[in-house]
Amino acid sequence: MIQVVLAFTDVGLAVALQAALEGAAFEVVWRAELARGPGNMCMVPPEVVVLDLDRAGPVLDDAVAAWRALEPPPAMLGVLADPRAAPHATALRLPTVAASADGATLRTALADATRLRFTAGLSPSLAGHALDLPADADEDALIVGGRAVDVELVHAALRWHALDYV
Repeated sequence: MIQVVLAFTDVGLAVALQAALEGAAFEVVWRAELARGPGNMCMVPPEVVVLDLDRAGPVLDDAVAAWRALEPPPAMLGVLADPRAAPHATALRLPTVAASADGATLRTALADATRLRFTAGLSPSLAGHALDLPADADEDALIVGGRAVDVELVHAALRWHALDYV
């Protein structure tokens, strides 16, 4: 069962999402204090962190960076009710789902976020996780593994850099 942490302060959204996710057979924990990032949490990093893009404000950038600094980084999914928050999510390389999404839509969004969790950046560490290599894998192992990786993962990782070369 996938563990999902709802890391935001909005009680109403937390109750609605927790009910929908538990109805879709996810293990869900709501921890408002984690909206600013993992801090010194005393738990194994969750598989998925759900963030509220509408109410996060300026701390969202730091929170996303802090979650991504964990080893291994969790998948992240942004929830939004206001479409004006979508460009900020794109800038942070966060997949999104509507706050009003039903259980089936949430299940699909979480599955996609989990599958693409290591594509938010280009680093040897993330590549190693994506290829399911040991932490001490050398560059040769990354190159060999990279030749067999799912092309969809490569496209997803490079998508964020499309405009860097124009």
